Amino acid sequence: MRRRELLVSTGVVVSAGCLGSFVGGRWSEGHVRGVDFSVQKSTADTEVDAPPTVEFRPGSNRVVVTGALWVGSSSCNEAKLDDVSYHERDGRLDVSVTSGEKDGLLHDVPFLPVGCTADMSADAYELVVTFRGSFPKTVVAVERDGEPERTKATKPVD
Repeated sequence: MRRRELLVSTGVVVSAGCLGSFVGGRWSEGHVRGVDFSVQKSTADTEVDAPPTVEFRPGSNRVVVTGALWVGSSSCNEAKLDDVSYHERDGRLDVSVTSGEKDGLLHDVPFLPVGCTADMSADAYELVVTFRGSFPKTVVAVERDGEPERTKATKPVD
């Protein structure tokens, strides 16, 4: 049984703490202050097949990556942060977003008839990475939604 699903089903709230440890992020503690990832359902005017956008905010030491991708069933899947990696030697921040099962689903609990809808939905997302002092020279943002690294954007700091 999945512990997270059990905790969610019993009403216990779990905080992930440092997100990097859960998404395979690699950085030295001195460079990245925080990672914030949020997901919203895409609207009718969202360009799901467009590459992600990368915005540098040197004044606040933040890099903001936004985009949208196909996730599958609206009742069972959502956009997930797959990786955040800062490579100090190259001054490069790598991020990847993919689709995955929504947290808190009870599909593996015996005798509980929970199913997924057969629709194809998309999620919009925003990722904010806050740095302490140094700032990346380049950001590589990748979206994976069924096609291997189909959508990619690379942008050096101006």
